[in-house]
Amino acid sequence: VVGLATYGHRVMATVGEKITKLTFTRGFSAQIGTALTVLSATIMGISVSTTHCLIGAIAGVAMVESASKINVQTLKKIALSWVVTMPASALCSLAALWITYLVMDPEIRPH
Repeated sequence: VVGLATYGHRVMATVGEKITKLTFTRGFSAQIGTALTVLSATIMGISVSTTHCLIGAIAGVAMVESASKINVQTLKKIALSWVVTMPASALCSLAALWITYLVMDPEIRPH
C-alpha cells in the first residue's frame, strides 16, 4: 500500500505513456487482452501477474502499427525490475522471518 501511494503515479505514467503512445482504443484493447489472458490462466490454474500481462498487451497493441513504436529502453528497465524484485523480495522476507524468530519465544521457534 505504501508503494502504491508513493510510486503509483510513476508506474501509471510508465505504463500509460512511456512504453508507447496509447489511444483510447489501444488502451481498451490492451485491457481486454490482459483480462482474457488472466482469465484463461486462472481457468487453467496458472498464477500470472496482471502487471506482466498488461505490459505484454501494451507492447502487442503497439506492434500492430509497427514494432518501432515501442520504447525498447523502457521495456528493458521493466524487465530488469522484474528480475531484481524476485530475489529482493526473498531477502526481505528472510530478514523479516529472522527478526520474527529473534523476538518470539524460543519454544515456538522452528528447529
